[in-house]
Amino acid sequence: MLLPAIKAARETARKIQCMNNLKQLAYLSISYASDNRVYLE
Repeated sequence: MLLPAIKAARETARKIQCMNNLKQLAYLSISYASDNRVYLE
């Protein structure tokens, strides 16, 4: 009976983790560009 709730919670956790990974990639790109004087377009 709890299976749909567990699946929904896991899916939400995956979404949050994916968003966090994308944020980290964005920050890394900005940091790299700043440190190496590269302009990303």
